[in-house]
Amino acid sequence: MMLNPRFLALLVFLVGVSLLYIFSNSTLNGVSSFLVYEEPLIPVDAIVVLAGSKSGNRIKTGVGLYKKKLGKLLVFSGYRLYPKVYTHDHMKTIALEMGVLEEDIVTEISQEESSTWGEGVANLHLLKKHNVKSFILVTSSFHTRRSRWVYSKLIENLELKLEFKVFPAKDPDFPVQDWWMQRGGRKMIILEYIKFLSYLIEH
Repeated sequence: MMLNPRFLALLVFLVGVSLLYIFSNSTLNGVSSFLVYEEPLIPVDAIVVLAGSKSGNRIKTGVGLYKKKLGKLLVFSGYRLYPKVYTHDHMKTIALEMGVLEEDIVTEISQEESSTWGEGVANLHLLKKHNVKSFILVTSSFHTRRSRWVYSKLIENLELKLEFKVFPAKDPDFPVQDWWMQRGGRKMIILEYIKFLSYLIEH
């Protein structure tokens, strides 16, 4: 009998809180380090940057890779924050201010759900539309392992021929090291495990 996803999410939360009181610093850092996925990069067709970071660390990291000529295009989808306010507009503004050529930016408003899965569907649609065959996926460090799993799953489900690498952008708001020392870090690391578990169950 399959357990209710909400019950499992609550269980993960309780286990996460318990870890704060039971284990050593090195063990706790190991818990967060598992969420981080990084691999050697090679030049690719495009750099896909995920939305969702208030600090702008993701788009700034993506632009840095673009300037190193590791990708020819910057690709990202937008979703609504408020009426007439979309994430991709702000991301594009930062990219342009940092010197990215406008013709090298590929973006549009996503018609998918506002989630890593929905954003993945939208971004892969953009890549296919622009005949991209390889890309680097940029997101905050704590979000890399789940994002890699999502994109691998979607590429398989959609029967696409795409190769990609994952690159973590350091997030000043949600540190991976010593995450339990800050409320934001505790919340994000535990929440990330809950979301990852939910994705494994749902998909």
